[in-house]
Amino acid sequence: MIPNEERKIWSLINGKIDNIEDWNYLNPVGELSVLLKLLKSGLFELEEIETKFPNGRKKDFLFRHKNNNETRLIEILNIHLQTDIKDFNKIKNILLSKVQNKIDREIEGVKDSLFLRRLYILPVVWYLDIEDLENSLRFLQRV
Repeated sequence: MIPNEERKIWSLINGKIDNIEDWNYLNPVGELSVLLKLLKSGLFELEEIETKFPNGRKKDFLFRHKNNNETRLIEILNIHLQTDIKDFNKIKNILLSKVQNKIDREIEGVKDSLFLRRLYILPVVWYLDIEDLENSLRFLQRV
């Protein structure tokens, strides 16, 4: 028998990792990484996956903090950076812009400060260079 928490996690990944166009298959991996990190901390209990916010937009996770019983809505923002961008300020501006755009989209129309205080947007930054990965794979295949 699958425990309730594992059943919720399975529903998150079931059928989502087969979309490999434009690195989108990494998005559920980013969500799972954050989910597992929060669960392993021992501070949170997973209440729900894909929870509705007052504006109708779904948030990735609803957690309950074990110490104070407060709920936290978690929305994951997967950011895929191009590897040809090397300038720190350009990278910083891209990241800040994407985070701000995500915040604006997620809270649009919501005025209740209770909901706004419970929302946490957690970025996962992907910076993958296919050539480096292929070189690493070739190296590992020789070893």
